[in-house]
Amino acid sequence: MNKLSFFKILVIFLLVSNILLGVLAFQLAQNKGRMPGGPKHLIIKKLDFDKEQIAAYELLVEDHRSQIREKNNAILSKKQALYGQLSLAQDSLKPLLMNDIAQLQAEVEEIHYQHFLDIKHLCKPSQMEKFNAFTKEITKLFPGNKPGLPPKP
Repeated sequence: MNKLSFFKILVIFLLVSNILLGVLAFQLAQNKGRMPGGPKHLIIKKLDFDKEQIAAYELLVEDHRSQIREKNNAILSKKQALYGQLSLAQDSLKPLLMNDIAQLQAEVEEIHYQHFLDIKHLCKPSQMEKFNAFTKEITKLFPGNKPGLPPKP
């Protein structure tokens, strides 16, 4: 093998390895801060749910998602009506719409709170210490829902 062939192969190898490292770096950057499997899997792991508890929890999650989706759609509708007031000469509906949005947000928080109570009821007495420790981490589970920031889609 002459020097020219060797350098061609070396350049191709370096180019391919550089591309692969770039793809890997991109994937790592995309997944930074995400929980593997999401909050659902983290809760199952942290509380050490058995198969029966997991099945019951799956049903709770589906119901919770449905309720939250419904409230989020209602909030979006009220927000559209609120911002539609900007094009009118008077915004007489603004206070009513703002109150409606606040009420819906409070209902969302109530749904979340009830969801975690339901999770607590799934726990066996031997899991209560884990649940109590977990309650200190609940607000960290959903990083996109920090005060002042809109929720992630």
